[in-house]
Amino acid sequence: MSKRLRRYEDEGNGNGGNGGNGGNGRTSGGSPFQQLRFHDQVVVSAKSEGQKRYIQEVKGNDIIFCVGPAGSGKTAIAVGLALQQVLAPVPTHKRIVLMRPVKEACEEHIGYLPGSLDEKMIPWAAPLVDNMAVFVDQARIRSLFESKLVETIPLAYVRGRSLNESFIIVDEAQNYTPSQLLLILTRIGRGSKLVVNGDLDQNDLGGQPSGLLDAMQRLEGMRGVAMVRLGERDIVRNPMIGEILRRYQRCDEVPAADYANSAKG
Repeated sequence: MSKRLRRYEDEGNGNGGNGGNGGNGRTSGGSPFQQLRFHDQVVVSAKSEGQKRYIQEVKGNDIIFCVGPAGSGKTAIAVGLALQQVLAPVPTHKRIVLMRPVKEACEEHIGYLPGSLDEKMIPWAAPLVDNMAVFVDQARIRSLFESKLVETIPLAYVRGRSLNESFIIVDEAQNYTPSQLLLILTRIGRGSKLVVNGDLDQNDLGGQPSGLLDAMQRLEGMRGVAMVRLGERDIVRNPMIGEILRRYQRCDEVPAADYANSAKG
């Protein structure tokens, strides 16, 4: 996995794998989160009231569901908190487990991928690796994967496993079915924390019910389980995202025929 990971870093960043900041381990260009070199403490700071509550709920519960629009910091905060726990002088968790549906967006299929299981997971792990690079440099990311302090697990290989003393992050959970997400939820072992993220408006299941919504409805109010709902005010990736989402929502509310007629007018 390390060779493919290095190639992804080099191609994606165009700078020999130093994260686009001259190799100094700091962000440039006003990132909403603070990036620190691996020998510094990982700091995760909230940029909105919703994110502040999200951080508090992650620290205080065993299972946390977080739903919200694109760019609201769902994944970045979860990854930052996981790194904070695993890289602490006295770690509270021994490893980070990353899970995402092996599901192409919008039914766009890219076919079979070559290589080992780890190599096949690189494209799906890339969004999580991007968020790790916000907090630690690329050298530490490589060492985390190589030392198995970070592990990516496809759903097909999770049955029967007990994930003990792990900080588990389930991303894009809206694209798991109810039975698939139930399988994941029941893998949590002793001393583990499970963060389940998703955007209920980005469902690629083709009409099938979302396991994320199903699980939230079933587990609401359960002890040790928290529900966090982020909104437009929590979007930090780029302020344009909020306006993009508003415009798409307005267009969805107007019948296509009416819009076409007004455009002709």
